[in-house]
Amino acid sequence: MLYCPKCRAICDNAARCPNCRNTKLRPVDPEDMVLLHSADLYTAQQVWERLSQEGIACKMEDFSSGPASYFYDSQVMPTDKSLFVPYRQLEEARVLSAQVGREVEREMEPGPAEPPGPMRIVGEILSVVLFLLLIMAAVFGADAAANWLKGLFT
Repeated sequence: MLYCPKCRAICDNAARCPNCRNTKLRPVDPEDMVLLHSADLYTAQQVWERLSQEGIACKMEDFSSGPASYFYDSQVMPTDKSLFVPYRQLEEARVLSAQVGREVEREMEPGPAEPPGPMRIVGEILSVVLFLLLIMAAVFGADAAANWLKGLFT
């Protein structure tokens, strides 16, 4: 395994870093802080807290490098964070990060929809009726204007 000191990513014996295209790679040291992953602010905070609870040293920094660009990837937000852990604890951190990721996904799932209340149903019916009346007024108004113009020229 090789380490890219520029973006702190692990490279699989490549000539260039796949993230930043750096060619100055070196063998990874167990104490090197390596990129775990980048995530949105909420998820990154949850992962950082879990890693800290488990005694894994973790650094959280603003997202600044990697294959994604703010200009080309609409999924990347300026508030995204990158998480770094020591290489010797990378596998354990990946397992914990995956667990937190699943927990965050479950949190974000929408719950069962509540049935609309009677006031909401009345409001929706009233909105539809008013919309139809507005359409009828526009049609009859345009017809009356056309007949008036027609009467001027005949």
